[in-house]
Amino acid sequence: MDEVKPKSKENLVIVLLIVLILLLSAALVYLVFFSGKDKDSTKKEETNTKQDIEEPRELNKSELSDLMNIIDKYYLRNLADHYKNKKFTSTLDNGMLELMYYYMQEQDNDSWSKYFENGKEWSFDISKADNYFKTLYGFKADEYKDLLCDLDKIPLLKYDKENNKYVFNDEHPGHGGRTVGYTDYYVTSSSKTNNRYEIAVLFLYGNEMDGYYVNGEELNIDFDESYVEPEDFIKAYKDYFKENINEFKSFNKYVFTFEKVNNNYLLKEFNIEK
Repeated sequence: MDEVKPKSKENLVIVLLIVLILLLSAALVYLVFFSGKDKDSTKKEETNTKQDIEEPRELNKSELSDLMNIIDKYYLRNLADHYKNKKFTSTLDNGMLELMYYYMQEQDNDSWSKYFENGKEWSFDISKADNYFKTLYGFKADEYKDLLCDLDKIPLLKYDKENNKYVFNDEHPGHGGRTVGYTDYYVTSSSKTNNRYEIAVLFLYGNEMDGYYVNGEELNIDFDESYVEPEDFIKAYKDYFKENINEFKSFNKYVFTFEKVNNNYLLKEFNIEK
């Protein structure tokens, strides 16, 4: 006589089958719906990341004009007198102080000129220096110190900490100075990526006495005897610069990097590049 399986065993098998079917169904539902969503989510994250990084483009005329106005106003061509590669921080060095000195002279040109007539003190408040560094670089200086002349290491400007001001040192011996600013320029390249703006420039600068230069290279040109006045030489060199610009494109470029913050361009880097 055959053995009859207990009812409880049959029920157990049925329960196990049902559980197995439910697990397989749940796995299938996950594969169909949730794994697809995970892929979509990953794709969206990748897309958003790509959107956050703007494709580089050339600067438009308005942007180029804005940057060149800053370079002109703050005598940034003269950065090349001090640096080959420089990232600007709130720790001041002599080069940064010298450019501040040029700027303050120009802003207070009337008093600066009268100083040589009446011999009275020429000075400016540290609040003006604070504003200068905040506007151009976007930071306040960690510490102020004397501006030293590169030729003799004697202070040109003395930092008067007690009275919170800079004072021109009238005991400094006069021995000429650098050519400040530039006569003409040519932008060789530019780019914008997000809020980072970069511009590479060739500058024509100098004077009749010291000679004319393009980014550190002296121009040796023989002019006829009709060139007498300084204006004649300026025009002649500007014409030569424009007519031979393709030759100068092989010279070192002065590259300025700005960051746009709250609609203001802040200087972040300067480099000399081929």
